[in-house]
Amino acid sequence: MNTNPLSLPPATRREGLLFPSLDGRAEGRVKVPAILNAWHHSAYEGKGAFLNNIVPEIQPLRPSIASPGDGNTQCSLHRFEAMRIIIPKSSARPECAGSRTERGGTTMKEHEDADLIQVMDPEGRVADESLLKGISEPDMHGMYRLMNFTRLWNSKALSLQRQGRMGTLASVRGQEASNVGMGMALAPGDWFCPSFREYGAMFARGIRPQDLYQYWGGDERGAKPPDGSRVLPVCITVGSHLLHAAGIAWGAKIRGDRIAVMSSSGDGSTSQGDFHEALNFAGVFKLPVVFVIQNNHWAISVPVEKQTASETIAQKACAYGIDHARIDGNDVFAIYLTAKRLLDAARSDYRPALIELVTYRMDDHTTADDASRYRTAEMLAPWLAKDPVDRLRKYLTANKGWDEGKEADLIAELTAEVEQCVRDYEGAAHPPPAQVFDHTYEEMPWHLQEQRDQFLMYLGEAHR
Repeated sequence: MNTNPLSLPPATRREGLLFPSLDGRAEGRVKVPAILNAWHHSAYEGKGAFLNNIVPEIQPLRPSIASPGDGNTQCSLHRFEAMRIIIPKSSARPECAGSRTERGGTTMKEHEDADLIQVMDPEGRVADESLLKGISEPDMHGMYRLMNFTRLWNSKALSLQRQGRMGTLASVRGQEASNVGMGMALAPGDWFCPSFREYGAMFARGIRPQDLYQYWGGDERGAKPPDGSRVLPVCITVGSHLLHAAGIAWGAKIRGDRIAVMSSSGDGSTSQGDFHEALNFAGVFKLPVVFVIQNNHWAISVPVEKQTASETIAQKACAYGIDHARIDGNDVFAIYLTAKRLLDAARSDYRPALIELVTYRMDDHTTADDASRYRTAEMLAPWLAKDPVDRLRKYLTANKGWDEGKEADLIAELTAEVEQCVRDYEGAAHPPPAQVFDHTYEEMPWHLQEQRDQFLMYLGEAHR
């Protein structure tokens, strides 16, 4: 079998997309190290099939626009030759061998995007009520209550930040369904590893709202989860906590603990090496972990289409041999039901999974950002009509006896709770100043002890 990718017969040539040239000249041509031209003469002879799988046709151009010896200094110095690399066009999304795909057209209501799982449309309509048999009416009201609380908590936090009463904040408006749906799908013994835009999920897991105010107010005591909550602290470093999730899941499997682990992060985290390492490790060792990507279409100012060339984020699971699902991230029912199903599979069968929640970041990336510099009102408008809180309210009004009076009572009650959280946050005693030295090492090294002593002397007795 001929494995030399440089000598494929003409019959195997397929038209496709061409790489642009690196130097801007001669469209469709790139500079490729000349060692590729001698692939079959190298120590790698016999392994050309690997390259053949990636680049089905590599055809030297004759005459070359920059052949060695033609006076092209760059080419002769760096031993580059001009070559044409042809990448085949894919006519369909790849199916994942050895993994399951949750599809909208089979397990849920089929959407105009056939891969998108949706139970409740933007008008609050559910085409098949039998799909909701896994959600009780009290659960539905609990979802609505927590989504509204999360939005009110978030709005108050933004107000506090603008008044100088809180530090930088990452707003969660528009992603309440994503937060609450995944948070409520977790079992009590499961672990949750958040990034920095998962307030609703953290509330569902028992994190106190005043503690998150404290955290964003610059007091690290607010980062400590309550005992028994099985929630990691907020992770600002993009993507690094996916490895923490894989590690917790591996430890649970070794110990024989039948639990699942869930991480949540944004679409920008999929460009981090940590994303690849975590999913690859989970796939190889069959870990009980579910990785959730809240695809809110923006990583600060980088749109998702500049973040990845794949048609979806969910399909990235194919490379790791793990299950995956792509869900309407503003449909709390679809999120809860699908996430619960995948968590159950991870817990019982050690089947890791990747979930893509298709949603939208309605506010700036953080209060330090100005989204109007890179995003237009026209881009935002379609998602205003898909608001997740409005969607669930429409369903409850049409099907569960919700009305304006109940709505007003709920908002008044939740507003009072948020205001109490603010009082608890601002009324907390300040931590001892020297505490900044206390939680880095188990045993404080001499040089930090020396700095601590000098700091206390500077403060004096009254301020220690």
